[in-house]
Amino acid sequence: MRRGFAVLTGLVAVLIVAAAGFAVFRPAYIGVVDIVRRGGDDGVAGAYLSAQYAAGRHDMAGASGHYDRALAVRPHDPHLLRAAVRAHVIAGEVALAEASGAMLLPFLPEAHDARLVLAVGAFAAGRFEEARAHLDAMEDHPITRVLRPYMALWSDFSDNGDVPTDRAMRPSDSVFAPIDYLQTGLLNELAGAPAKARKSYEQGLRMGGLRYLFFTRAYGGFLERQGAGAEARRIYQLYDATHAPHPLIRLALKRVESGAPAPPPIADARQGMAAGFYALAEMLHAESRFASAIFYANLAHHLDGAMDAAVFLTADALAELESRREAARRFDDIKAASPLYAAAQIRRAVMLDRQGATETAIAVFNALLDDRPAHYEALVAFGDLFRRHDRFAEAEAVYDRAVAAIGVERPDVWPLYFARGISRERQGNWRQAEGDLQKARRLSDDAPHVLNYLGYGWIDQGIHLNEGLRIIKLAVRKAPENGYFIDSLGWAYYRLGDYARALHHIERAAERTPTDPVITDHLGDVLWRLGREVEARYQWRKAQGFAPEAALRESLETKLLTGLPPALPRGGTSI
Repeated sequence: MRRGFAVLTGLVAVLIVAAAGFAVFRPAYIGVVDIVRRGGDDGVAGAYLSAQYAAGRHDMAGASGHYDRALAVRPHDPHLLRAAVRAHVIAGEVALAEASGAMLLPFLPEAHDARLVLAVGAFAAGRFEEARAHLDAMEDHPITRVLRPYMALWSDFSDNGDVPTDRAMRPSDSVFAPIDYLQTGLLNELAGAPAKARKSYEQGLRMGGLRYLFFTRAYGGFLERQGAGAEARRIYQLYDATHAPHPLIRLALKRVESGAPAPPPIADARQGMAAGFYALAEMLHAESRFASAIFYANLAHHLDGAMDAAVFLTADALAELESRREAARRFDDIKAASPLYAAAQIRRAVMLDRQGATETAIAVFNALLDDRPAHYEALVAFGDLFRRHDRFAEAEAVYDRAVAAIGVERPDVWPLYFARGISRERQGNWRQAEGDLQKARRLSDDAPHVLNYLGYGWIDQGIHLNEGLRIIKLAVRKAPENGYFIDSLGWAYYRLGDYARALHHIERAAERTPTDPVITDHLGDVLWRLGREVEARYQWRKAQGFAPEAALRESLETKLLTGLPPALPRGGTSI
């Protein structure tokens, strides 16, 4: 069975249990909850409940405002203050979080959220002794154990020039080891000890650092500055081969290949600390802990206002939480001069399309491409938008521009030819579609989605039947649990007149994908050919309930009235 494709990529997940939510309150301090239970009072209950509702919808800017409204009436309520600290940080209002944290400390002097924010503020202002005092006063909490070593490391270095040893800050089997080695690597290079820095990075590499953008960029940049461009290229290529294309990695590869100057190292301890917070945010984002990821990304950006990667991560996490208006605002915070600008606009357009604002999304793509007419990733994403909405002629036209922008053909562009082939086939232009699908097959080294689509296309038209069957079998061997591929195999046998084998495979496909209208329709067809007409009509009725496309819906209505016409003798050609 043919299906459009989605290239599923992502960072390898790690188990992170330390970053539990901050909203853990002790009953002795929950004065505002008593107000909510009693009702009435002076408006605090309504503001509090509004804040909770907004936070539940991931509208942290709204939650922040409601907490401020409640605090205007009850400025010393510890429960409100602690909730406001977190809401302010996630809303990007770190200065307001500091103010709420300072007011909270007389009531909860060990509160790790308030102490952390105040330590970051002191650190950003260069008050390192004050930052250490906040660190020392934090309550024992999983997140404290994660962050205190980083902040103490940079605070000691900034205050008295202490340089760490070669050892990481935790046992080498810690889930946070890549961040530990990142931090010691950055600090040793800043302190003028490149040999120690390299040793730290190599340890981090062995602990899985290349799973993460933060480590790959830091280690690659260090190698470039040390004149080891070939090693840096290898590091970037390893990341690129296992992750979705990332503009910062592609930029690094272009820089190395062109011999352009290496990126500058971090300038000071503040940027080093920001790198640690960003690294934690990236790990949390990989675990789909989006609110916590935003919290630490905003602290990173507060320490290093030039860190567009933190802004992008925040916007992306907001989009994942479906806080689309705030996500769009944060994407727009990334300016045109940033290497992340195009990626931010693409993500913004895709997000707009998913929320139903398709024409606005098209306008975003057009504006981006007016400025950067040959931007390959933007063109592919724009074509994909049209294809998702069955606007295949427009999709094909944009894909044509993307093909022209490729330059030297390379294996990783096979999804473009696959997508254009789908668009052409859906317009009835099989000759050109087949050419694209064959090219996608060659470049992808027989990717199963391509094999399935091409083989199904041949068999559905009654041509190249044996070869179509062969490559669909290969697709099933490569992805044996894919119900659509199994359905294609069953449909191939159906077109060849082998109804018993067809039933076996299509029933397996229906077990794996039980609510797909096309698979259910196919099951009805093969049952009819086997003389099981009552069961066939049952399956066709089921398919009607699975929201079939218009053409299939009409076909189902006809079959329910008249059944299938007599089977024709096996025809077509074979190779």
